[in-house]
Amino acid sequence: MKKRRIFELLIICIGAMVAVAFASAQAPSAAFSGMPTTGPSPLTVSFTDLSLGSPSSWVWFFGDENFTAPWTQMTVSPGWSARMGQSSVVMPDGSIILMGGYSGGYNAGAGAVTSNSAPWMQMVASPWLSGGYQQQISSEILNNYIVLPGNYGGYNNDIWRSKDDGATWTQVTVSPGWSARAGQSSVVMPDGSIVLMGGYSSSGGYQNDVWRSADDGVTWTQMTISPGWSARTGQSSVAMPDGSIILMGGWSGLVHADVWRSTDDGATWNQVTVGPGWSARAGQSSVVMPDGSIVLMGGGGQYGGYQNDVWRSADDGATWTQVTVGPGWSARAGQSSVVMPDGSIVLMGGYGRNGGYDNDVWRSTDNGATWKQVTVSPGWSGRTGESSLVMLDGSIILMGGWNGQENHDVWHLMPAGSSEQNPLHTYTTPGLYQVTLEVTNANGSNTKILNNYITVSAPNGIGKTQPVSNGGSSGNWSAPASAQPVAAPSMAPAAASTVFSTTTIPVTTSAPLPVAVSFIAFVIAALAIVSTQWK
Repeated sequence: MKKRRIFELLIICIGAMVAVAFASAQAPSAAFSGMPTTGPSPLTVSFTDLSLGSPSSWVWFFGDENFTAPWTQMTVSPGWSARMGQSSVVMPDGSIILMGGYSGGYNAGAGAVTSNSAPWMQMVASPWLSGGYQQQISSEILNNYIVLPGNYGGYNNDIWRSKDDGATWTQVTVSPGWSARAGQSSVVMPDGSIVLMGGYSSSGGYQNDVWRSADDGVTWTQMTISPGWSARTGQSSVAMPDGSIILMGGWSGLVHADVWRSTDDGATWNQVTVGPGWSARAGQSSVVMPDGSIVLMGGGGQYGGYQNDVWRSADDGATWTQVTVGPGWSARAGQSSVVMPDGSIVLMGGYGRNGGYDNDVWRSTDNGATWKQVTVSPGWSGRTGESSLVMLDGSIILMGGWNGQENHDVWHLMPAGSSEQNPLHTYTTPGLYQVTLEVTNANGSNTKILNNYITVSAPNGIGKTQPVSNGGSSGNWSAPASAQPVAAPSMAPAAASTVFSTTTIPVTTSAPLPVAVSFIAFVIAALAIVSTQWK
């Protein structure tokens, strides 16, 4: 009897240890409260983190951030050569992986004539789209001019990693398996692997091979040599909350308007639509919103026509709705765009036929319907073909690009309201404010967004409280791995009488659970030993 009791206690202890192991190996679940939530300005609110899962970092957006903080140059000598058309991703541990791109200068520029005998006039000393758009191709008719692109060289397939927001870099590999290229697209999957697609290579022309790395870019496996979509460069790709990949548009001598989807890390693909509504283009930027919808912005058309239209799809790219035809920012291609933890979109840089290289920064808080310019002079020079990322701390990193020459500078912007666990924040302008908390640990990230959570009235009750255009969406955004999509309220600000709302999307673990697996192995071994002792 005594032996049986000891056996039962041992089983209970082992079960408790397994439970702790699983709990410690899960991504956190964000939650918070604030006191007070209403009052006249200036209103100081004390926020308390109530998150589960032992988060190690916190990012707060209080709804009144203006994104006008100065950009900081992280380095002028990262180790990797100056380049454009590279692709970059943020890993679950917060490190940056940079892949490929073009280095080495543009030879001869591009020329244009209106007839065979007319003198040549140099139109632009660089490709007008990132990543080799119009590289080493036959003559194209652009806006009634004959354009003969120059020759390129110096394509890269080196892979670099930074663990300190781009300040220092280590080369991961010099031989990944895939050929040197530029204009490829890359995404991070929910399991932390990287998938790289397409691009342009000096040795093989346009590419449509798909490669995957499960070890931060050190080694790569080719997923397919025949994905269904034609070889191309300048396409955009996004990783969806359900783990699928959506690929859109691009250039292969002709611009494309097709949309393709893969549900197996790029091994097989199905065409989602041949008529998305938006015109064929390349060099556009695309992002995934917290509600799982895709927003596509700008790009370049077949005959040099730059775009500044914005389109949105809520069904994995099958159907699209035009969000706006006049966003405020000029028509362009080769820009970069990111989605912030608070659900806003930030668009940066690019190249437009009339405006040259851009370095303006714009922000939308309503899925791209309306935009506000947040800075005219960020510090970094106008450019196209750069790559931009949102880090786990809510900051933005911008790298490389082309503005008549390749660049290898790295820039950093911190727009978040606070990184403290339990911050104090003072609101000085009357209005309704959305509050966002993103929490992260070694296993992933989770975000809580409370709509219209803070109500600030005018001093002494003067005037009316008005909603603040700060996002207005409730949901979860995990970076880099997202959770399952959940329907979210409209991005438009609610009326002053609206009670705040919240939607939390379930947490998804962004990495394997080695601790839990180790404990399971321990349990099996322990039970085997105990059972032999009590036979």
